[in-house]
Amino acid sequence: MSVMSDRVVIGMDPHKRSATIEVMAGEETVVGVGRFGTGRDGYAAMTKYAKQWPNRVWAIEGCQGIGRHIANRLLAGSSLAAGAGARLRRMVMASRLTRTNAVTVNDVLDGQKLLEIDCLDRVYLTLSVPNLVVGGQVVSFLNQHEGMPVPSPALLERRGQTFRRAVMSFAGANDIPVINFTGKKEKTRPGVLADSPWPERKIDQVMPLMRQAAATGRSQVVAIGVAQEYQRVFTGSKSATDTGAVWFTYQRVDRRVTCYYFYLWDTDFGPAFIKICAYFPYPGKIWFNGHEWAKRQAAKAGISFRELSNGFAASQDPHGLQDICDRLGPGTITSR
Repeated sequence: MSVMSDRVVIGMDPHKRSATIEVMAGEETVVGVGRFGTGRDGYAAMTKYAKQWPNRVWAIEGCQGIGRHIANRLLAGSSLAAGAGARLRRMVMASRLTRTNAVTVNDVLDGQKLLEIDCLDRVYLTLSVPNLVVGGQVVSFLNQHEGMPVPSPALLERRGQTFRRAVMSFAGANDIPVINFTGKKEKTRPGVLADSPWPERKIDQVMPLMRQAAATGRSQVVAIGVAQEYQRVFTGSKSATDTGAVWFTYQRVDRRVTCYYFYLWDTDFGPAFIKICAYFPYPGKIWFNGHEWAKRQAAKAGISFRELSNGFAASQDPHGLQDICDRLGPGTITSR
């Protein structure tokens, strides 16, 4: 690619072990993308890639938080830039990055926007059973719902085993791939693995299957991921009364247990997943991306747009696109 004389903005979405960048020209045309590790080799590859655009400005999300470590490295590496002009640009960016309020992509693009859309981004919904929050409710559940006079922890283990067998049976009956997420894991980020030069997110392993599912044009379960993660679950302890009768009590504790990720392709919502813990009380999460939902609704409505990996770059009908984004709410989600 030829060196560009116009300024570009390199937007960065940083994580602890990786950073995704998107290079945008003045008219918000995406001219480059990449994902790099934040180790020595990944950082060197990213800065080498960015040198294609001498007149560049870095816009780092969370530069006073998760992005601070890589922002400081960029500032400290000002000697990598050749020429006084480049150093001056580094100094200007340094003054922005070290101010009290973190600079955002909107700060950099202020006055240059071609499209501004308000839309839900990544959405996490928590799944829980309101009547299974404290230990006494577990005892009541086993006594009254299950009809068991002795609320033994063995009953919970039996239910968990039944659930795990049902998941594997469902996968086998429907030819759904089962992916075992293995590798060295970080305790602070249980969803991140370390089988690659930098930890790989679970969704990165599933995306090739997602693209295949999208090509079929129908909603489906794409894959089932199996992971060992820390979850807040119930454990039981045995005690005896003064008369020698055995009884059980339950407490919520953090335990490393099996979790299943049901990765979905939906014709309305696009990629999504439902995560369910295989141990009582089976906490879970639903994840989807509001931008992906809006893209599909806009296409159905005949509204043309130029998409970004997580958003929109341009549209011939921004008001119509905004109306679609405004429709995404609890009713839309629950009705699906």
